[in-house]
Amino acid sequence: PSGDHRIRSMLVADPGHQLVSVDFSQVEFRVLAHVANEPAMIDAFRAGLDLHDMTAATLFGADFTPAQRRLAKGVGFGTCYGGGVDTLSRQSGVTKTEAKVAIEKFRRSFPRITRWSNSLTETVKFGNALVITETGRRIPVDRRFAYRSIAYTIQSVAADLFKGALLQLDNAGFGPHLLLPIHDEVLGQAPESQAAEVAAEMAWVMSGELGHVPITAAAEVIGAAWGHKYHDREVT
Repeated sequence: PSGDHRIRSMLVADPGHQLVSVDFSQVEFRVLAHVANEPAMIDAFRAGLDLHDMTAATLFGADFTPAQRRLAKGVGFGTCYGGGVDTLSRQSGVTKTEAKVAIEKFRRSFPRITRWSNSLTETVKFGNALVITETGRRIPVDRRFAYRSIAYTIQSVAADLFKGALLQLDNAGFGPHLLLPIHDEVLGQAPESQAAEVAAEMAWVMSGELGHVPITAAAEVIGAAWGHKYHDREVT
C-alpha cells in the first residue's frame, strides 16, 4: 500500500549493504513528447525544465498557483493514461467544467499531441484496430475503446525502454546488484561504502535518448530497508 511503509520494510539489504533505487524521470511524458513530436515538450526536456511547471505556465500563465500546477499535471497524466474529464475532476478536486476547460487548453497548447492522439484513435476506430509500437510490439485494441490506444502506445514504449535499461545494467556488470523492478524503477543493493557510487553509475547507464528526447534516471540511496524511503508517509 502506498500509504504504509511497513510492507516494504520487510525487504532488507544484506548485512553491510544499502538498498539503492534508480528510476526513470517522467518517462511517460518523454515518450509522449517523442511519439507526438511536440516541440514545446521536447525543448523543455532538453533544457532540463520542470515539465509540470512549464505545462502550468502554458495553461494558466507564469503566476500559476499550486492548485493549477496539480491540475496541469493531472491533465498530462490523463493524456498518458487515457483519463477524461470525470477522472481529472475526481482526482484534482475541481469541477467537471474546470476539468474540461483545462483539457481543452492543454490540447490547444500542444497541438501536435492532439493531432497525434486524434490520428491514432481514428485509425483504430475505422482502420486496423491495432497499435504497432516503434519496438515492433503489436497490441490489439477494442474499437469501442479506441482512446485506450494512446495509453497502450505510451505505456508499451516506456515499458520497453525500462526492459532495455535492465539489459544494459546487466551488460554493464550490475546484475549481481539488482533485486526488483517496479514499473519504471529498479531496486538494488551495494556495499554501504559503495552505495552512492553504484547508484549514480546505474542511473548513468539507464539514461540515454529517445529520438530528440533525453531519457534520464535519478538515483537514491535508501538505506538498510526498502521501507526507509516511505516511512514518513502516513499509515492508513
